[in-house]
Amino acid sequence: MLRDYVNGLRDSLVIVIGYVPVAVVFGMTARAFGFTPLEAVLASALIFAGMSQFILVSLASFSLVYAVLLASLVNLRHIVYGCVLSQKQNLRKKPLIAFGLTDEVFVLSVYRQNINEHYALGLITGAYTSWVLGTLVGILFTEVAGALGMLKDLEFALIALFIAILVLYVENFNDILVVLYSVIISATLALLGLSQISPLVATLFIALISIMLEKVRKNGVC
Repeated sequence: MLRDYVNGLRDSLVIVIGYVPVAVVFGMTARAFGFTPLEAVLASALIFAGMSQFILVSLASFSLVYAVLLASLVNLRHIVYGCVLSQKQNLRKKPLIAFGLTDEVFVLSVYRQNINEHYALGLITGAYTSWVLGTLVGILFTEVAGALGMLKDLEFALIALFIAILVLYVENFNDILVVLYSVIISATLALLGLSQISPLVATLFIALISIMLEKVRKNGVC
């Protein structure tokens, strides 16, 4: 039991490496959108869902209901994750594992052989801790930058960090096309004065485009 948990905690290091930079960016972004340090930390501690948290802080001032709706739409895939994982493992702590079930935790939990829920809990512990602590680091960094009068520079740094994170996920030509289409759709909606609904519309269109591009790729056209 303890050994499985420790093994999961050890394997979570590969998740931690990816989570910390994004969590730092979230902490900075939350402060930039006017969230208090406590609100930003609670968002990471209670929601623990990267994309959903970015949606929340960016759209909450426009409509909290809309922000929650879009975040829920983005996270519908977790229903599938839960079903698959519950079939693979005999889970007793289902609410706890459901709370910590991110994309990365799911992948490692499903594709590793001979694991149990204690291993999954180890993964979740490492991932969750790094996410919350990374958020705190981002908040502290923003506070220091504000005290030094460097908030203008911080805005540029945030944009650069988002671009850097995006580049890490681009692996092939189809990914480049998805990014370009996303930029075009978002920019068009912004020019039309519909920037507040662009995340929802862009998400739906990009999901459809991604499916079409994947079908083209499998047919050997791209």
